[in-house]
Amino acid sequence: MRPSETSDGRAWLRNFHRSDAELATVVLDRLRFLSLGDLHDKLQRFLDQPPGSIVLERPALVVPERNLSRLEEEMPDPANAVAWRDFEPGGPISLPSGSDGFVGMVLRDFAPRGRRPISDSGLIAPTAGIEELRQLRCRSIVILTDYVGSGSQAQTLAAAIARHPTIRSWRALGVIKIHVAAVAAQRIGIERLRASRSVDHVHELEVAPSIWTTFPDRHVQQAVIDLCEGYSAKGWRALGYDDAAALFVTQRSAPNNLPAIFLQQGPAWQPLFPGRKIPKRFASELGAYRPSERLEELAERVGHLRLGRNERLRSMRRSSRALLHVLTQASREASDALRLAEGMGIDVAEAAAYLVVLQDWGFLDGSGRITPAGRTELTEHRKGRRRTTAHLAGSSEPYYPLALR
Repeated sequence: MRPSETSDGRAWLRNFHRSDAELATVVLDRLRFLSLGDLHDKLQRFLDQPPGSIVLERPALVVPERNLSRLEEEMPDPANAVAWRDFEPGGPISLPSGSDGFVGMVLRDFAPRGRRPISDSGLIAPTAGIEELRQLRCRSIVILTDYVGSGSQAQTLAAAIARHPTIRSWRALGVIKIHVAAVAAQRIGIERLRASRSVDHVHELEVAPSIWTTFPDRHVQQAVIDLCEGYSAKGWRALGYDDAAALFVTQRSAPNNLPAIFLQQGPAWQPLFPGRKIPKRFASELGAYRPSERLEELAERVGHLRLGRNERLRSMRRSSRALLHVLTQASREASDALRLAEGMGIDVAEAAAYLVVLQDWGFLDGSGRITPAGRTELTEHRKGRRRTTAHLAGSSEPYYPLALR
């Protein structure tokens, strides 16, 4: 079921004039909805990595991302705060809590039991201080969250951790790394964190879609922006916080960087997510929902009309279709795992694996661009099935010659 087919989705679409309802439906059906079960499983997937993993060197301290401006009133400006001096990164989480509370709940399943300072999986207790990190020879500090939008909140926390003199010294010696790990992240947030001097590594399981990335065609994108701005109420950010124009929602809550048309309330407007809360009926009817661009749609969008209309695509195996999807995307522009993951509706690791396969086969070069061999392979898939029938009508009567030549 798509969001537009749910009871709440149909009610929300009635906010729009008939001439705009079709475009509003397209935008609604591009929402990525992550259920609590999937969110929990994806957080566990990162924490379940075995000790000695290349992604995360252990022992590791994992703390939930938190908004420093909501901590103690006595704390100085978050831009100048120092972890373990002005606040405890793994300290108690106040209620009501948001993302940090949910992540903290997942972390409890992996925390050391009893009085042990470190678990069998190499995770250090979140409440550990600097001296404990020194004694346990901590090699990684991880800021874990479910969603990265602009990346400013994670960057602020990472900077506060990196500002501590001991951590700064350890980083200079190369014995400890600061990581930010998210279930989903917008590309703008990923780029911001990768450019930060306080963050050494960024890990994202999937890419959170937005209007800017979901609608690459400039005319379609502008039409969507006009829709959001035309129906946004006074005092609301038409494209959400920081103009992020996000299209990502979890069952836990709706982020504030969604376009206003999803969140705003008024006497003449039925919000889809009132008070940024997810209606139970909407979640139960929709379940986990992940939009993706079909191979046929992609082929026609990038100009491979014959490929998109080839009936052979219907009988291809999933893995073969996925590889052909990557190759088709690369025929227009250089492919990277983030762009592919968002467009195909898959995890970043899976998209990266497809790129490696096509590069090993010589169909893509090291920068993700299609090679001559790749173009030859793509041309082969434009050919439809060859028809050999003479269109003779069948008959159940025996065949006997009725005349001689």
